[in-house]
Amino acid sequence: MTNKKDDLALINFKCDRDLADQFKKVVKEQGYSQSLVLRELMKEYLKKNAEIEPLDK
Repeated sequence: MTNKKDDLALINFKCDRDLADQFKKVVKEQGYSQSLVLRELMKEYLKKNAEIEPLDK
């Protein structure tokens, strides 16, 4: 049995502070987590730009 934590990766990146602040504000207002929104953006990017299908988890 695989531990779910073993299947997770942590990604850190830099962006403009204003962009980050605006993002945090909007996702909070919409009731989403930042992680959820970023995961969905990554999946959409892969669907449009990759030759392989992203994992749907």
